[in-house]
Amino acid sequence: MTSTEQFDLVIVGGGPAGMNAAIEARRAGVNSVCILDEGVAPGGQIFRRYGPGFSVTDAHAAGHEYEDGHALIAEALASGAEIRSRTVVWGIWDKRVAYVTDDSKSGTIDAKAILIATGARDRPVAFPGWTLPGVFTAGAAKTLVAIQRVLPGKRILMAGSGPLALAFSAQLREYGANIVEVVEAAPRPGPLALAKLAIDGDPAILRDAATYRAQLLFGRVPFCYSTIIVRVEGDREVERAVVAKVDRDWRVLSRTERAIEVDTVLLGYGLESSSELSRLVGCQQHFSRNFGGWLPVKDDSMRTSVPGIFAAGDGSGVGGAKHAIEEGRIAGIMAACDLGAITESEAARRAAKPFGRLRRMNRFLKTLNEIYVVGPGLYELATPDTVICRCEERTGAELDATIGDGVDDLNVIRAVNRIGMGRCQGRNCASHVAAAIARRTGRAVEEIAPGTVRPPIKPVSVAAIAEERFQHDSEVVIT
Repeated sequence: MTSTEQFDLVIVGGGPAGMNAAIEARRAGVNSVCILDEGVAPGGQIFRRYGPGFSVTDAHAAGHEYEDGHALIAEALASGAEIRSRTVVWGIWDKRVAYVTDDSKSGTIDAKAILIATGARDRPVAFPGWTLPGVFTAGAAKTLVAIQRVLPGKRILMAGSGPLALAFSAQLREYGANIVEVVEAAPRPGPLALAKLAIDGDPAILRDAATYRAQLLFGRVPFCYSTIIVRVEGDREVERAVVAKVDRDWRVLSRTERAIEVDTVLLGYGLESSSELSRLVGCQQHFSRNFGGWLPVKDDSMRTSVPGIFAAGDGSGVGGAKHAIEEGRIAGIMAACDLGAITESEAARRAAKPFGRLRRMNRFLKTLNEIYVVGPGLYELATPDTVICRCEERTGAELDATIGDGVDDLNVIRAVNRIGMGRCQGRNCASHVAAAIARRTGRAVEEIAPGTVRPPIKPVSVAAIAEERFQHDSEVVIT
């Protein structure tokens, strides 16, 4: 029988938050720290490493994100924390963490404290044609370009909202991509909003934004505000995109549609937090569409409502890499305090600077989200024939029919017509289902409870789970 491992602190996620938490916890004297991460190497989405078969001889040429990530990973490895890559955490019970490595090797760890730093994913947007080859989320395209060094297409439309849509459009041009147009769903920021950003913002971030905008202007790339993707057309792949002007709620204005001849559409309408693990362990949740949907409630010290469970980074509220770094530092320090490695006064001293930086960032994020408010019209683009659930191929008409029969619960809808029962486990359709329920019942979307999370929270081999069950269940009798 294989025994369960023991660690003082287990961190789920090896991105900016997770690695900085590990560094601070080890620095504070926590004896054993383990990071479990799904990637081929630590770094998360923002500091993603190259996979097998690639080597980097010039880190500067790979970009500042690669350089920053390289330094952070080196520090995390030097800290003495154990980092396990290609490892999927599929469940947590109390403080027991169940994982599968390489989709074959399973195991469990008993932890005294757990930090959930699972990051975020691209916000899915359903509209006619969104399943055609040639439609990418911005995150998927960035991985394709930055890691695989492959451009997604020859004529590219970026449709999205917020700083990431601007930044990635400019970065793509640096890689040689032909960006035909950028359409931003939010209205053009007014002078007062820009002034407030300048007061509250990080000068480095504002400089980057100005540089990205200048690059698009210099490249004569049209940048249209208050414009949204309406549909994508093509027989077997993307041939053209249709966009339209929208009001402040991102609802399409009549007689404003126009077609753009492209072979690729990138969608960058923000991020949704990967909060499934925090929901699974019973952390109290709250809803914020702009910060990533359903999020664990946490205090300033990154402690959740469940004792011994911490949450930091984009998985508990989208704020970007710099924000995640400071939250991770605070979480690592406070976990060390709870584990008895340092006193409360020492924890307060160590966390003072991260707290200060985080307060400034929070003011900036508040202003930014006031400018780029995600409009409800984003979830009203689908027609009755549009596939809402890609895994189970369920359409908007089928969803509306179920809601029309009086079903207004995500769990019941999942049981009735299998929407959300596929491989993505609702990650691509739950937001649309909740928005449809809210629209049909006249309720606010935050009143629609999220679907129940059940393990395994990520697709893993049944054989691996069965093997772990066999190894750890003392009641199994072989005859």
